[in-house]
Amino acid sequence: MQAEFKLSLLDNGVDFIREGIEALYGVENPPPRTYKYAILHVFSGTLLVLKERLRKEHDILIFKDVSRGKGPGSYTVDFEGVLSRLATAAGVTLDDSDRKLLSLIRAKRNELEHFEADLKIAEVNALIGKLVEFLERFMDEELNYKLIEKLSLNAQREVRELSGIAARARQRQADEWQRKVAAFENEIEERLEEILSSGRRFLDELPCPKCREQHVVEVEDDLAFCTACRTVHRLGACNRCGALAMAEGNGLCPDCGGGIVDDDF
Repeated sequence: MQAEFKLSLLDNGVDFIREGIEALYGVENPPPRTYKYAILHVFSGTLLVLKERLRKEHDILIFKDVSRGKGPGSYTVDFEGVLSRLATAAGVTLDDSDRKLLSLIRAKRNELEHFEADLKIAEVNALIGKLVEFLERFMDEELNYKLIEKLSLNAQREVRELSGIAARARQRQADEWQRKVAAFENEIEERLEEILSSGRRFLDELPCPKCREQHVVEVEDDLAFCTACRTVHRLGACNRCGALAMAEGNGLCPDCGGGIVDDDF
């Protein structure tokens, strides 16, 4: 039998969040009461995550009375105090939509704890989806933590359908790709000489989608360059057979019908 159970502030918050999400979206047909506990648990975890950002700035900031700190009779800062200190002490100001969302869920949490439970399933789904979207964004930007990766595959799929996480992830990947291409193009003259002299193989199985010449050389795992027409291409797996393919266009390898594209990717 385990003699001790101990979680860090962040781990404790994530544990609450996962408990609420997994009970709701990690199984099929959860009982109605699960929606109540999803709100209670996910909001509790959210408060702990916000406090973790304060703690990251300074340990003392999570306590209501900073002059006393941790000790007998000490309390951690409440919801309004967390938001205020994030802005004044940590330089983290939430936008109006995020504050309204947190306040709305807090009100629903208080209602469940101190009054009767009156929940509309569609409303709870929307609230939890938006809250998890906020958490995924906040934890990634402020704590360098990937919340979505800590969920089961079923829960990941359901949460992504309820929120804008998938769309934002795609946009983030597109932005990162454009930055990568820009960095390569800025150094293209220096990089090209190194590429050609390094003995890297030309991808004879993948003609350039732009000029159709077989002068495409692999620069990095996902980046290729045509030395004939001097265009950058993104490499990926064929959408149909999984073989190496150009990611632009229809995402198919030549054997599966990959064709010419008119514009740079």
